[in-house]
Amino acid sequence: MSTLGRIVAIAIKDDASLNLSDLGKKACESLGSRLIDDLQFRSSWAIIGQTGAALGTAEEKLSNESSVSCSRGITATKVNLPSFVVAATSAGNNWGNMAQVTCNGELIPLAGGYQRGLNVVVFDQSNGRLLQSQSFDLYADPANADAFAHWIDTIPQGRVVAIAAKDDASLNLSDRAKAACKLIGSTQLERLQFRGSWAIVGVKGAAEGAVIENLHNFGSVSVKAWFPLVESPPVTPSVAQPVDQSIESPESGSGDKKRMIIIGLLLALVVIVIIGTILFSRD
Repeated sequence: MSTLGRIVAIAIKDDASLNLSDLGKKACESLGSRLIDDLQFRSSWAIIGQTGAALGTAEEKLSNESSVSCSRGITATKVNLPSFVVAATSAGNNWGNMAQVTCNGELIPLAGGYQRGLNVVVFDQSNGRLLQSQSFDLYADPANADAFAHWIDTIPQGRVVAIAAKDDASLNLSDRAKAACKLIGSTQLERLQFRGSWAIVGVKGAAEGAVIENLHNFGSVSVKAWFPLVESPPVTPSVAQPVDQSIESPESGSGDKKRMIIIGLLLALVVIVIIGTILFSRD
C-alpha cells in the first residue's frame, strides 16, 4: 500500500483508454482524479495528485481534441541537512551557445573556458569538492569522443559527474562515448541532434535513468541535483604505535629486583668471610 501524501504525476501518450480497467480507474481516483471516467480513445490527460487524496482535489486536465498540461505548487518541508547543489546548463549553437556547471551557485571554472562539445566536471560525492574538469571538442577531432569515454571510464564509482554540451556535441559522438554516459545514469543522449542541448548531473555507477538529465534539440536546458554532505569517518591507524622502550614491563622489573637481592647477599657473604679471616689471624 502506498504511503499517504506521496505526489504522483501521470501523463498520457498516444492512448491509455484501451484496456483501462475499473481497478485502474479506482487507482486514479485515489489520487484525487474526477475526470478519469471521461477518458476516451486517444484522449489527452494529465494529473498531479497525491496518494489518499479526496476525489476532485487533484490538479488535472483532460481533452478529447487537443494536448493538455497542468502544474501544481507544492509546499515542501524544509530539511535542515548539510548539503551541496550541483547544476548544469547547456545551450546548443542556435539556442544561446553556452555551457556552465555550478556548485552551490558558484561557477566552476574550466581551463580555457567552456568549449565546444562536452564540458565535464567531477565532484567528490561526500563533500562537493571539485576533483576534475575538462572539455572535449568532438567537432574538431573525432578521436576526442573515445578520449572522453576513456576519461569517464577512469572516474571512481560514486563520483558526481556534471556534463554540459555547448555549440554541438552530436557530431562524431561515438557509441563508446554514449556507453560511457550510461555509466553515470544517462538515458537520453541517443536522441541528441546537431547543435542540440544536453545537460546531466549524474553519478558514476548509477542505474540508467536514476539521475537528473535533460535534452532539448530546439532550446536550452538546465538541471540541478542536491546531495547530502557526508562526514568523514574517524581515521583508525593501520599500524599500532611502538611502545616507548624506556618503559619497563612489570615482568622485567621483577627480574631485576631478584638479581639485586642475590648480588647483595653475595656481597654480604664476602664481607663476613673477610672479617672472620682478620679475626682468626689475630688469634
